[in-house]
Amino acid sequence: MPARSTGCEVQPMLEPLFGLLVALALGVYLVVTLLRPERF
Repeated sequence: MPARSTGCEVQPMLEPLFGLLVALALGVYLVVTLLRPERF
């Protein structure tokens, strides 16, 4: 039983972290395209 509860605790934490990484990547991409539009 404890193995299942720890697995359930880890899973909900991965989704917001993944969303944060995607948001940061998009933010960096937008800043780079604003600073250097000739590259894209």
